[in-house]
Amino acid sequence: MNNIMVHPLPPGCRLTAVFDVRLKSSHSKYSGTGLDLPYSYHSDGSLKGLSRIYSRQLRNRSSAADVISFSWCNNSLDTAAMLEGGLPVGTMTDAFVKSMLGRLSYLELLHSLRKILQERYSQVPQLSSSHHIDTNVMSII
Repeated sequence: MNNIMVHPLPPGCRLTAVFDVRLKSSHSKYSGTGLDLPYSYHSDGSLKGLSRIYSRQLRNRSSAADVISFSWCNNSLDTAAMLEGGLPVGTMTDAFVKSMLGRLSYLELLHSLRKILQERYSQVPQLSSSHHIDTNVMSII
């Protein structure tokens, strides 16, 4: 998806992606690396594994565009579906909508998502980007 959605974006373009649990997919049930962006963030806003980001990864996965991705789980975790009124709903999407009722920084948004989801699930929402971002700036959705 990076080659299709991220790589061709021009400078100045913004893409914010929310990857939720795939409820009916036989080939991919995990959302953790949806766009394969090179930068991921800890809950304190610091970069994860910066020493492991290689120039080839930056060239192949980064973008001149401003790409932000929120995903619900690491690829190694099982996913879970949430039912509302007996119908499956996207758990991450539901938490994202609830979180966006206020004006939040990227870090505050990540914390809000984690707080909402930790009440019922063990999966941990992730924040990633196409280039290094200041997670304390206000999110632009």
